[in-house]
Amino acid sequence: NGGQGVCIDSVVIKETATIDKFVHSYSYKKVDHALVASKTNQLPLIRTRIEVLGNNGDGILNSISFRLNTGSDSYFKSGGFKLFHTISDVFKSKENSSATQIGSAVSISGGVVTFTGLNEELELGNNYIWLTADLADDIPHGSSFSFGVDANSFQVNDTLLPASAISDIFSASVNEAVFYDNFDASSGWTIEPDFEMDIPQGKVIGKSKDPGYAYSESKVLGTDLTDDGAYPYPLATPYHAVSPMINLRYYDQVRVYMRKWIDFNPLDRASISFSTDGGSNWTKVWESHIDNPVASTAWDEILFSTKADEILSKNDSVRVRFSVLEAN
Repeated sequence: NGGQGVCIDSVVIKETATIDKFVHSYSYKKVDHALVASKTNQLPLIRTRIEVLGNNGDGILNSISFRLNTGSDSYFKSGGFKLFHTISDVFKSKENSSATQIGSAVSISGGVVTFTGLNEELELGNNYIWLTADLADDIPHGSSFSFGVDANSFQVNDTLLPASAISDIFSASVNEAVFYDNFDASSGWTIEPDFEMDIPQGKVIGKSKDPGYAYSESKVLGTDLTDDGAYPYPLATPYHAVSPMINLRYYDQVRVYMRKWIDFNPLDRASISFSTDGGSNWTKVWESHIDNPVASTAWDEILFSTKADEILSKNDSVRVRFSVLEAN
C-alpha cells in the first residue's frame, strides 16, 4: 500500500529436455479454383501441411510423391510439376523476397509424381508444401483427373508418412481454354503507359502495395510495376491494356477467369470491359469502386460466367480490356 512499485528483471523460460525434431502432425488439402482450364501453368493442386516440433537437429524433407488416381499422364506437360515450400498457408511463388520453389520440375511417370533428393529444411511449426501442375494444351473439354497419395509417400528425416494411402485429395473437371496468357512472353496485347508486363516487385506507395510475386510463373500485367508503384494522378486521359483478337464463333457458355491484385483508391476508377466487334465498342463488366472497394492483399480469383456467356458467346471478334479511367 505504500505505492513504491515492483521491478522485475531477467526472466528466463528454459527448456532443459533435448528433443530431436520430429513431425508432430500433417494434413493434405485440396487447393480450390473457381475454374480449371487447359493450357494453365503452375496451377496449385495440393497443399501438404507438415508441423515440426523439437529443439535438436534438423527436420529435413527428403522426398514426397503424389499419385494420379483418375485421368491420364498426357493431361500434363513434360516437366510440368513443381514443388513449393512456404510458411504462409497462402500459395506464394516468393516469400520474404525469396523464391519458394524447391527441387527441380519433374514429369509424371506411370501415374506418379515424385520429388527426391530435396534436402529441404523445415521450420519449427507449420510448413506448407505445394504441388503445382502445368496442364496440357489439348486436354479434351470435360475431362477430369484426381490426385491422392500412397502410404509412406513423404519422408522427413527417417520418418515415412502417411501410414495409409489417401485416395482422393484433389479432383477437377477441365474446361477448354480458347485463350490463355500468364504474361511471361509477348502475346499480342496492346498496352498503353502506365501498363507493363514485368516481374512484380512489391512496390509500396502510401497505403498501397503491389504484389511481390506472380501467381503463375514470373511476370504479370499491371500498372507501374517497375518504377515507384504509383499510377499517374491526376489523370489527363484514361489508358488501357487490350487483348489480341479472340475467335469464339463456335463456342457457347463462355467463361472468363483470371487472378487479380487490385489496390485502387476508392475515389479512383478502374474497369474491365468486353468487346465483340474488335474493340470499336465496349461493355463494362467490372468496376473497381463497385466490385473491389477493399484493397487486395493476395491474388484473388475473378470469374465472369453469366456476363461472359451473354456478351461473348458465338462472336468471332472478341477482345478484353483493362482500363484506368480516373485518378484523383
